[in-house]
Amino acid sequence: MFFGGTNFGFMNGDRYVTSYDFDAPLTETANYTDKYWKIKELIEKFTKERGLPQLLIPKPPAVSLTIGYGKLKVKDFLSLEDVLTKIKPIVTEKPQHMESLNIGSNYGQNFGFTLYRLANVNKFKHLKLTGGASDRGVILVDHKEVGVVDNNKDYNQDLND
Repeated sequence: MFFGGTNFGFMNGDRYVTSYDFDAPLTETANYTDKYWKIKELIEKFTKERGLPQLLIPKPPAVSLTIGYGKLKVKDFLSLEDVLTKIKPIVTEKPQHMESLNIGSNYGQNFGFTLYRLANVNKFKHLKLTGGASDRGVILVDHKEVGVVDNNKDYNQDLND
């Protein structure tokens, strides 16, 4: 990657908002990094060694100034349960992957969260998921986290723990 970028809204294919300027020649603000200067040095070296025409490399722009936003105080928020009262559920016999959900313009859900619920979970003593989750799954029983499914691994959990 030559310059950095940022993904928001879980569109980066992972569970974290991401800044991709790590180890890139340019930062997200177009500032030059040590890697840029090393690449420039190598290009100039090989250009000279091979007798190629000298490159016209523009003068670097001024460094972009960045500032911190300081502390923010969260005044209002919605809990998961609050959000769920605003959304119509999709009821199926078997769990479906996000892309198969009949939402939007029938293109499925391509980012964000999907909540799977099972009624009468208390009658089960053990939970076994095979195939894992492509990203991450948080398992809640009675609103309490009992486990995490991650990295396409199978998951086994005694629910009495």
